[in-house]
This record gives sequence, C-alpha cells and structure tokens, in this order.
Amino acid sequence: MAKNTLTELCELFISGATILTFTNLNIDNDGALKISRYLDKAEKLTQLGLDHNQIGDIGIIAISVKLKKHCTDLTHLSLYGNPITDEGFSVLFENLKGSKIIHLDLRMTKISKTGLIMLAELKKSRPVLTYYLSVPSLDVLE
Repeated sequence: MAKNTLTELCELFISGATILTFTNLNIDNDGALKISRYLDKAEKLTQLGLDHNQIGDIGIIAISVKLKKHCTDLTHLSLYGNPITDEGFSVLFENLKGSKIIHLDLRMTKISKTGLIMLAELKKSRPVLTYYLSVPSLDVLE
C-alpha cells in the first residue's frame, strides 16, 4: 500500500473510531509503525483488525505498546495472516496482560510452541479469552 494512502486512511478513520479494520492492504512493518503513531487518538477503539497484511515483529511490537497505553477498551484483536513470530508475540502478550481483550485471532501467523506457551500464560490472566489458531500452527506441538 502506498505510504501516503495509509497516512490518509489513518488521518481519516483512526481518531474516535470504535472498530477499525485494515485488511488485505499489504501493510508492512513501516505501515504498522505509521498506524501506531495514530493510535494515541483511538481511545474509544474496541476492535482492531489487521488481517492479511505483512506486519511482522517490529510492527506488532509498536502497535501493542500503543494499544496498552491508549486503547484500554480494546476487546478484539485480529492478526490473521501476518508473519508475526514469537518475538513479536512475547511483547504483544505482555502488553495485553491486564487488558480487556476477549478475542484474539492468530491464525496463519508464525507462532511456535514457545508462543503457544506464552499464549497459555496470557489466558491465565484473561480467563474469558477466546483465541483462534490455525491447524498449521498446531503442527509445532509435535
């Protein structure tokens, strides 16, 4: 996605949004960093969908820091189809502890057995957490 277009989308839609979905826009780490800079204006955000993009560890770390600080009402986060690894998930899960998150979609990411163990720890702090994993993710358990 063209960087100027993403900036325009952020400027138009993030401030005051309750539900925000940026799906299949080819957003990479640079784009995720750009989104993170606007999340301080998203205090009302309850659902964030970033499915089918190219957001990796650097991008999700930047976003998760801002979510923790500014988006305290977030209940749904979908990262389906992004190449996020355990490095990014470790920071994300840490930042989600104590949050209101109840829905977490991690299908088709690069989570490994280590990441699944971290997810189990997050679930202990969020007993009403529904998460989605894809069958390929479960292959890491063997």
